[in-house]
Amino acid sequence: MNTDFKENGDGWSKALYYFSSIFTEYNYVWFIEDDVFLNDESTLLNIDSQYYDIDLLTSTVTENIQGKKDDWHWSWIDIKLPTPHYNAMCCASRMSNSVLSKIKEYANKHKTLYFHEALSPTLCHFYKYSHKSPKELVNIIWRRTYEDKDIDKNNLYHPVKDITKHTYYREMLKNK
Repeated sequence: MNTDFKENGDGWSKALYYFSSIFTEYNYVWFIEDDVFLNDESTLLNIDSQYYDIDLLTSTVTENIQGKKDDWHWSWIDIKLPTPHYNAMCCASRMSNSVLSKIKEYANKHKTLYFHEALSPTLCHFYKYSHKSPKELVNIIWRRTYEDKDIDKNNLYHPVKDITKHTYYREMLKNK
């Protein structure tokens, strides 16, 4: 895998490098950005138990059948795979060792990675790995302001930018 991004890449590139090249003794890895509210690890364990053998878990996936460049971020993504291409919000996602191995293989072959929200779903579908969008990830969306009534302990929520809200929501859920 091209190692330039180890020093200069973003957090996603570094995480993908770590779990595809250094620490590879696992079946699945959860990737959760800091603006995702997660009540506690039991939420992830519950999702894992329902989807124990699925290679990729993300929010809802969009298919770009023709490889069009006129919407989303497609205009600045150069995928070196045939269409269709796919994208999903991956700020809370679970990837199997198999998917991460294909990410490493792609990076080694093409000496590049592209936007992770297109990379993992596209590779997953290209190699015919399993992919689901669990109901617990339905609130992994680009933009929304949540109210207390929207939050429960079974789901993950994005974006919750104010980290103090994470503590507040956990306390609120504990007292329900």
